[in-house]
Amino acid sequence: MNATSGGYIPINASEMRSRLFEILSRVYLKKEKFVVKKSGIDVAKISGPEDDVSNILRFAGIWKDLNSKKLKDEIYSSRKDQGTRKQP
Repeated sequence: MNATSGGYIPINASEMRSRLFEILSRVYLKKEKFVVKKSGIDVAKISGPEDDVSNILRFAGIWKDLNSKKLKDEIYSSRKDQGTRKQP
């Protein structure tokens, strides 16, 4: 199995089912990542929990320069225009 872009190794769903515990061991011990395919379509990605932390930290960086008051005002303005929930 060769890794695709993003470092994910493709595996078909039926092979995943029959080799589940081996794949989980590889994810945990070797830090490998898999993309599960069904009929050639990506249906799931399997990676270790350390990927979640780095994704969360990367995403959090997007918000660092955000003006929270301006965002809140825009949300309330949009809701007012749509007639949904009232501003507190």
